[in-house]
Amino acid sequence: MVLAGYQLDPDISSEIEALQKNLTMYRRLGVYTWLSQRSLWIFATIWTLVLALVSFGLAYVVSRDTPGRFLSCAPRWSGFRRRSE
Repeated sequence: MVLAGYQLDPDISSEIEALQKNLTMYRRLGVYTWLSQRSLWIFATIWTLVLALVSFGLAYVVSRDTPGRFLSCAPRWSGFRRRSE
């Protein structure tokens, strides 16, 4: 094949195909790298949200039950009264 006065190697088309294949694989590797880096942050964010929800839920449950326990232990003469529910 002659192009602009230069004779190209007959294997040039197979070399171009190999380069295109390698370029495609390199781009895929970049996408996989990007996803793996982001997946760590996504996992950390989801884990933080789950822990926050569980801790708020436990705090709510404990806070609902705590006043009743303290008031039931208080002496009758101290002026504390238990709320009727």
